[in-house]
Amino acid sequence: MTSTKLKVFSIVGLLAVFAFLYWQQQQRIKHLTEDNAALRAQIKQLAQVQQENQRLADELKSTAERTQKEHAELLRLRAQTVTLKQTAQENTKLKAERDLLAKQAKTPALTTEESPEEENAEKKFAIAKLQYGRHWGLALMMYANDNKGQFPASFAAASHYVDPDQLRTATGTYEFKEEQFELAYQGLQEDIKDSSQTILIKEKEPLQRADGQ
Repeated sequence: MTSTKLKVFSIVGLLAVFAFLYWQQQQRIKHLTEDNAALRAQIKQLAQVQQENQRLADELKSTAERTQKEHAELLRLRAQTVTLKQTAQENTKLKAERDLLAKQAKTPALTTEESPEEENAEKKFAIAKLQYGRHWGLALMMYANDNKGQFPASFAAASHYVDPDQLRTATGTYEFKEEQFELAYQGLQEDIKDSSQTILIKEKEPLQRADGQ
């Protein structure tokens, strides 16, 4: 009888141990499952944070590139504004000089009509030729100002910058033709180092006066 009771107690004890171990294992499994779920949630959050960081980095890069382009465009517009102002001032100066030359050219012509015998024919011819060259020189400069600094390749290209009436008044009784001259410079305005030493127009051959000399 005693032996039977011992066996029963032994079996019950073993079952209790097995039950405890099973319960303990289930608790561990539960804890591991919870830890696993928590880790997965953290990984998901980290992935979201990484995506957000990438998005912010892309936006920052895009903003920086846009700012750089806008800054470059602003500098270009400022430079263009300065160029336009300089061109406008140069055009105004050239037009004023052209009008002044036209007014000055009237004086020799009137003097010729009033006292032709007192005028020196050679001086009159030289003045008329000089006035003709200066009018065309101004026309070439005005053409270059309106065409990004490029001088024309022919007189015809810049002809609408010359006022025929003013040119006729400036040269008096002398009739000069474009065929008697040639363009000495056809490059860019910015390449001219010293405008006072640059020849824009010159005679093909020495011109004769009306008296054949």
